[in-house]
Amino acid sequence: IGIIDHHGVGSVTTGNVVYYNARPIGATATIIWLNYLNYGVEIDKSTAHILLGAVLSDTANLTTTYTTSADKEAVTALSRICGVEDTKGFYQAIYAEKLSYKGMSDLDILLADYKSYEASGVKFGIALASAIDEEHAAELAKRLAKVLPEGHSQKDVELMYAEVSIR
Repeated sequence: IGIIDHHGVGSVTTGNVVYYNARPIGATATIIWLNYLNYGVEIDKSTAHILLGAVLSDTANLTTTYTTSADKEAVTALSRICGVEDTKGFYQAIYAEKLSYKGMSDLDILLADYKSYEASGVKFGIALASAIDEEHAAELAKRLAKVLPEGHSQKDVELMYAEVSIR
């Protein structure tokens, strides 16, 4: 039906003409917020809460280099609508939950943010995971190293890497 995104276009093909809205903004949720404004549609409290979390998540609490003034305005407006006074605390709670990996197996974690690439005729994959501090990163790296062979066997690549970063 349509595409709304804040990433580059890449190679998109569709069978039909579709609605397409891409903008150089920090969060797709900001584009959604702008659409609400442009069409004069009031945002309910629940929707504002979800959009606020998405903007804060995409922009790492408005700290990324691609955060725009529109993202900042969205956070101000959305937090007012949904009643979140402490957006920093709200972001920290979302972030801690995002990094918890509760209920996921080590293989699930390995493949949760996995992408395949090809360069110079070599197919390879990179799995990304994040930890909240060095202690958790070291533990997560050990766990992922154990399941890396199993993950590699499931993907059509010659090489597979896993990266654990501290966010």
